[in-house]
Amino acid sequence: MGYNGTPILQIDGKNLGTFAPDSPKLPIGATFAATLQPDGSSVILKVNPESINLPEVPLPESEPKLDTAGQFRAIHRELWRKEMFDNLVGAIATTYKQRQANQSASNEIEQFKIGSHWTAYVQPSGDFIVRNEGKRTICRGNLQTGEEIFTLSEERASELESMILERERLLHRKHELSHNGHHISSQDIELN
Repeated sequence: MGYNGTPILQIDGKNLGTFAPDSPKLPIGATFAATLQPDGSSVILKVNPESINLPEVPLPESEPKLDTAGQFRAIHRELWRKEMFDNLVGAIATTYKQRQANQSASNEIEQFKIGSHWTAYVQPSGDFIVRNEGKRTICRGNLQTGEEIFTLSEERASELESMILERERLLHRKHELSHNGHHISSQDIELN
């Protein structure tokens, strides 16, 4: 049992007293057999080591035990995945604005390619959906709010990352051939 943060000893549910500050303590909830021996104003417990029964800590149900590195990786992965989603949203928003600027206001759904495999469909409300060649949804969200409605999976985020890297390689090759032009940062995603 704990009492104001100090472990206390109980016998048959009655409080016997708290541990002296410098005496060894057992974890809260432990049970043991001991003989009691009065000593001035205190009582000395002679604990039978065989009898010590440490409390069992109930483990949370079906939660994978993660080491902190694993947790850190999970958090890191989630941040990276979200960053890929944000990059995608930024790229779609930029292209959408350009499209809108190049034509008189239309209420049509804009659609354009992302890399060579994906297509983005954007509604005037800012809602967008990205699908792959097989018409499967990659992700869904809203450009205005940046909200993620249909999550970009890690697998898809990796696909997106490799598209970006592939594009950088191609740009770099072009760049080396022409020796002019500016280098494009990894935030840019090919939309055509």
